Amino acid sequence: MEHRCYPRNNDDFSVTLSNPRHGSVNAQVHDISREGIAARLDDMPFPPGTLVEVGLSEKQQKRFHSDDLKGYVVHARKGEIGLWLLGPNKLF
Repeated sequence: MEHRCYPRNNDDFSVTLSNPRHGSVNAQVHDISREGIAARLDDMPFPPGTLVEVGLSEKQQKRFHSDDLKGYVVHARKGEIGLWLLGPNKLF
């Protein structure tokens, strides 16, 4: 049983994940909470511990009242990435 401060919500929208050293990839968010994001992606250029910028579409920027999300890669495996959102830019 998971013990989380904030519940996960199923979702489905695209983001761009980027890091100056590792490049950029498109990903599909499938799970989101106030503290984190789980997304599917074809390629995994980001090892755990990497800081990434999370690029949102204009629609998602309005929804979450943010255009400047940053995340920390907590897990990365083939086809999926888990991000812990950092700072005051947490969602909701």
